[in-house]
Amino acid sequence: MARPVMPVLLLILLFGGVGCNREAKDRALVARWLARNCGRTGERELEEEIRRRGPAIERLFLEAFRNGPPESLEDDLLTAVEEHWCRLQIQINEPDAHALSAEDVAGMRAVSLAGGKAEALRRLRLNYRSAALAALGIIGREPGRDLLRRVAGDTESPYRHVAALAYQKAQKTR
Repeated sequence: MARPVMPVLLLILLFGGVGCNREAKDRALVARWLARNCGRTGERELEEEIRRRGPAIERLFLEAFRNGPPESLEDDLLTAVEEHWCRLQIQINEPDAHALSAEDVAGMRAVSLAGGKAEALRRLRLNYRSAALAALGIIGREPGRDLLRRVAGDTESPYRHVAALAYQKAQKTR
């Protein structure tokens, strides 16, 4: 009786791990898309991968738009902004050593740490959610198209233009 159970357990272990691995790869793909730099090469290949895995990852992009960037990403950004701001303060205090004009120093002093952090967070959130909408346009499935249509029609949404373009793309992929 114990013998037939062993092959079944082995199959469960083997193929159960494949699903977990696929989900991890899908999450990595989504994270790569959401954090991408639009100036990088390989954009077409990334789009093709998004299109191919669309049914499996659409939910992740819907969640990304709804929830925005994870707190850990925001925390990392705020740390980077603070480090950059500290380097600016060193340059401001030694303008001659860094060949800074009085105008350069005045411009650097005009940026507060709080203001720099707020602007960086605003841009991160805008770019992250915009990237999620763009991916939904590539995928072109109904749940994503519904969200794109809704956001594109919302005259108050800062994402309405991105959503409208993504919706047009989604209509072409049908």
